[in-house]
Amino acid sequence: MKRKRGFTLIELLVVVAIIALLIGLLLPALAKAQRNAKTLRDSQQINQIHKAFLIYAQQHKSRLPIPGLINRLAADLNGNGVGSVQIPDVGPEDFTMNHSANLYSAMISHEYFNTDILIGPTEENDVVVEYQNYNFEAYNPSDDTYWDADFKMFIHIPAGLGFEANSSYAHMALVGERKVRKWKDNQSAADPALSTRGTASADDAFRGGDMTGEEYTKSPTLLLHDTRKQWVGNVCFMDNHTETLRTFYPQLTAYEASDDNSAIKDNIFDCEFNDHPDQGQGGAIQQRSGDAFLVVAITASEFTCGNRYDRLLP
Repeated sequence: MKRKRGFTLIELLVVVAIIALLIGLLLPALAKAQRNAKTLRDSQQINQIHKAFLIYAQQHKSRLPIPGLINRLAADLNGNGVGSVQIPDVGPEDFTMNHSANLYSAMISHEYFNTDILIGPTEENDVVVEYQNYNFEAYNPSDDTYWDADFKMFIHIPAGLGFEANSSYAHMALVGERKVRKWKDNQSAADPALSTRGTASADDAFRGGDMTGEEYTKSPTLLLHDTRKQWVGNVCFMDNHTETLRTFYPQLTAYEASDDNSAIKDNIFDCEFNDHPDQGQGGAIQQRSGDAFLVVAITASEFTCGNRYDRLLP
């Protein structure tokens, strides 16, 4: 009777070695594919958030959401120049309301999207976490409240200090002429609306679009997409198309307010203030002070971006 021949130990070891080699070759490719899939999903999330902004704009004269026009200052009903009554959609803009936390929280309170869509699938920052217990009851216009004020955007505060950020994404700064002219449904392929955060070191209070030095090389945002050596980000423009970029200078985005009024290439994460005679309107910005941010009221004489419309915060 003929005996069946099995694998020898050497043959088994060879097979195992071949399998291990194949796994070693495939794992980096699989990891790369998985990361690319997350980057694509991140792009889709940014795109969906902007779509929600556009839906809002359809009901508000083509204007994208501005917290200071949702929760306004008291209206002057007596005609004496003194605000006396808080009334929805009546009264001057409250510029101190125009910052990231209020923008996102206002959209959630109006049920344009949920909190989970605000956290990028590639997020690496421990400070950035989903706000899971959103208080929808906080929306009560009769009591002059329009969103859950506990929604936070302390993006620059290190983890472990009790601060957090409840969104991964940057947006056009709601300040100056840029806000008036560009923060609307203008179908422009050149005006960035939302994006991956720009670069800055952990000690930098503002993300200034640096492309050299430690503000760039040590920025946590280099961990979000693709390589650890170069910034890669998703940018959604006002026409709702989204691009994955490796530069802060999109092809069509230009600085329209140089001294001779010519258009030059512009860094979407950089804005020099008081750089143009056209002062525009005032606004607000998140400013670091010690271990916390202060939301500071800004007048046109104190803070302007002229016609620069492309600075992205946070």
